[in-house]
Amino acid sequence: MLKSTLVILSLLLFSEPLAAQQAGTRNDAMGGTGVASSDYLGAAFVNPALVTRYSHVDDDDWGLMLPNFGIFVGDPDKVLDDLEDIEQSFDAIDNAWSGGSAPTQAQLDTLAANLSALSSKALQLQAFGGAVLAIPSKNVGVSLVIRGNIDAAAMMMVDGADVTAIEDALSSGSLPTLDSEAIMLAAGVSEVGLAIGTTFDIDGKDLAVGITPKMQRVEVFNYAVSIEDAGNIDNDYDNETYRNDDTALNFDLGAHMKFGDNLSAGLAVRDVLEQEILTPTTGGRAYTYTLSPVVTAGVAWQEGFLTVATDIDITKRDGFSNTDGMQFARIGAEAGWTWGQLRAGYRTDLEETADDMFTAGIGLSPFGVFHLDLAGAIGEDSYGALLALSVTF
Repeated sequence: MLKSTLVILSLLLFSEPLAAQQAGTRNDAMGGTGVASSDYLGAAFVNPALVTRYSHVDDDDWGLMLPNFGIFVGDPDKVLDDLEDIEQSFDAIDNAWSGGSAPTQAQLDTLAANLSALSSKALQLQAFGGAVLAIPSKNVGVSLVIRGNIDAAAMMMVDGADVTAIEDALSSGSLPTLDSEAIMLAAGVSEVGLAIGTTFDIDGKDLAVGITPKMQRVEVFNYAVSIEDAGNIDNDYDNETYRNDDTALNFDLGAHMKFGDNLSAGLAVRDVLEQEILTPTTGGRAYTYTLSPVVTAGVAWQEGFLTVATDIDITKRDGFSNTDGMQFARIGAEAGWTWGQLRAGYRTDLEETADDMFTAGIGLSPFGVFHLDLAGAIGEDSYGALLALSVTF
């Protein structure tokens, strides 16, 4: 049964319609920056004040982004390496017994140690999907945004009795039936909001402010399955017993100010009203998910076709009670022309929960009307891919 561990974890991880905190594909290609540098189509994802970012050069009356989605997969705990060690240890023991001889005690001890090393380590997946309809204006810009975000982790909870039983397997003549469990923990946030922004003249400087009131649904999922019961996943995981959800009003706030022709700064607060929701108790375990306010500050410099931006989270994203949360610092750049754009960036988690990631992407904009944005991200043990299609008129 140990050889099926990777299959079980994979089934858990991908058994949900997963949707991660998104900044929009253009912004994510630039390291996830955007509080001071986003265009009006991506404004509702990062800073509602930027829905006022109206360019008389582009002369856009409205824009539609549909779809905008991405996926990130991470293995910072090197779970896949541990699973490979387990499989090799299991094969050696299985081959010995199948060949009519007993494995050595050293082989059993190695398998027990490999299983123990896997305890509480997680494979991570984040994904998002969304759509935006925006009407930019310096006077009153608006943007209707629909989006869904899910953070999920699949992990092993190793029973200490299994480790002892494997070490003592020579006396029983076979590997024991295992009580260790594979679990999936996930939180999903779906929203419908209306970003509204306007601009003021403050001593000759443009100050934009914005707000996004939104209806927000938070769902948490806590599921566990014994390695021995892997075949029941398809019939069992979708049971409402493993889910809790809550729906409430929330809102985002944002501000943006230009200093001359090139320099600008932004400040955004996402999810101003903190929410907490407790997962169902599964296998004697329950977790609290906290959707806490996240304050992010950003600075951008634009000169001709070049934009350089940097963002930093001033507060931490809390998440589940069994994690340390995340707090990102980001930097990115874009070289943009009428028909195409090149982007690159870097992000680091100050809490060291998530891998540092390098990002890159391209944009294609034939006739300045149709837009295809592609982005990728790579870290030591993490990968991401993003895509957005949009039209502007």
